[in-house]
Amino acid sequence: MKCKKCGMMVSDEAVTCPNCGDALNDQLVDSVIKSEGNFQVKKFAAISFGIMIATLIIYSVFFTMNITVVGKWRCAAYEKDIDVSKELNYIFEMEFNKDGSFRYDTYDTASKDFHMVGNYSVEDNSKANDSNYLGIQNVYYIPETIVQNGEKSVSKNTSNFEFDFIEKNIVLLIDTKNSYSYVCKK
Repeated sequence: MKCKKCGMMVSDEAVTCPNCGDALNDQLVDSVIKSEGNFQVKKFAAISFGIMIATLIIYSVFFTMNITVVGKWRCAAYEKDIDVSKELNYIFEMEFNKDGSFRYDTYDTASKDFHMVGNYSVEDNSKANDSNYLGIQNVYYIPETIVQNGEKSVSKNTSNFEFDFIEKNIVLLIDTKNSYSYVCKK
């Protein structure tokens, strides 16, 4: 250690400085307190970093678990410079239930009696390298009953929508059968 009074390097076992005779006990206590304080700071930093990492992991797991097609989606035609923060001109609504059933209704007055009901399934198709979307899910639906202008018909044709999550409750929706694109909000 170094003597505080004269600056000479002194053995850690020495009680007094051989150069100036100053007592080294106080200096030894100060040195121990300083190293103890550094250990506490490092310990606090390590614990804080661990808590931060755990929080980020829990948040990301919780957040991605909540990215789901389940719910009611109102959809508008996609336009290049569409502003999703404003109210959109919705043309249809889809509702996907937890039990695997769905309902599709149009807002179009020409076909206001048009709706479909049936079942759906979801396949996660997230593109890890695509930073534009939170997640991508393919939704396959089989309409069992179609009502148009008051007349019922039965269909077993499977169709497919790709939900590209822009935000948790906003998606770019692509009808893979005809390549039409929509913006939908929950």
